[in-house]
Order: sequence, then C-alpha cells, then structure tokens
Amino acid sequence: MTDNPEVNSSAAGRFDLTEGGGMWVLSMERHVRTSEAALWSCLTEPSSLSRWAPFTVDRPLTATGPVRLAASHMEDADARTGAVLEVQAPRHLVMQWGPDTLTWAVEALGEETRLALQHGFLERASAPAYAAGWQLCLTGLVELAQGGDPPVMVGERAFQYGWMDWYVWYARSFHMELF
Repeated sequence: MTDNPEVNSSAAGRFDLTEGGGMWVLSMERHVRTSEAALWSCLTEPSSLSRWAPFTVDRPLTATGPVRLAASHMEDADARTGAVLEVQAPRHLVMQWGPDTLTWAVEALGEETRLALQHGFLERASAPAYAAGWQLCLTGLVELAQGGDPPVMVGERAFQYGWMDWYVWYARSFHMELF
C-alpha cells in the first residue's frame, strides 16, 4: 500500500513521537521559503485555515479565549470546543482542540522560516492517523504560505491525496501494528 513514491522520509520532513506528562506528543517540522508573517497569517486567519487545516474557526486565532472548531469537509462531524491558550505573534500559538493541545512555533531563518507543530493527545494508537492527516495539512499550509493554491486535502478528501499511504508509512515508522 505504500508504493506511492511521494510517501517517504524526505517528504515527511522532521517528525517524532514521544511520551511525557501522560500525553503523547507528535512533533512535525518544515522549513518554508516564506516569511514569518505569511506563515502566521496562514495559521491564524479563518479564510486561510479553511484552505489547509482539519478544522474551521469562528474567529481569528490572534487572541486568547474560546474558539469554535468545526471539522473541515466532514459533513457529519460535530464541532469541538477549543481555546487559544497562548499567543505571541508572529512566533507562538498554543491552542486546545477538544482534549488535544496544538503548539505552533514560527521562526525566521534567513531566507526560510521554520514551522514546528507539536500535537499532544492521549492515545498512542492515534499517532499514525494524526501524522498522516498533519502530513497533508502541512503540505497544503506550506503551499498556501508560499503563494500557491493548494487543493483541500482534509476531511473526507484526504483519502484522494494519499492519507492511507501516509497512515501506513507512519505506523511503520512508529513501530506500530496496522489496524
């Protein structure tokens, strides 16, 4: 199932799965040829989030406080309550997504900007699914931040863009059994 040549370690970028404090933390990192400001806008503005993120929001993620998170492109999914917990524009965003925590870091590095995500969650078995989903989301985010027009690759559409191949690849990378 992983005969897809686009599913490999170089396409995955840097990633790691660790355990700490009763949670599992999936870390993913990309280096993007764009500015901090462009990445920050893609991370915080509702119109940008709807293009690449697994959720839509009812307000910009630029101030702390509650936020409504609805699953993107999934007809039957319920909205989750969330909250922006910390914001230090344009470099740091921490938010609660249901029981999970998402921590985003943005750092200018000369001509590139480093984008790092840490997704904290409870069940290790969820790691390959989250990693596969974030793989597609980050691909869309990077393209959008660089001025492109990425297809929507989240929700039910993710399967059209290799989600299952990425799921298998990450499960093997995390030394986990498939299904």
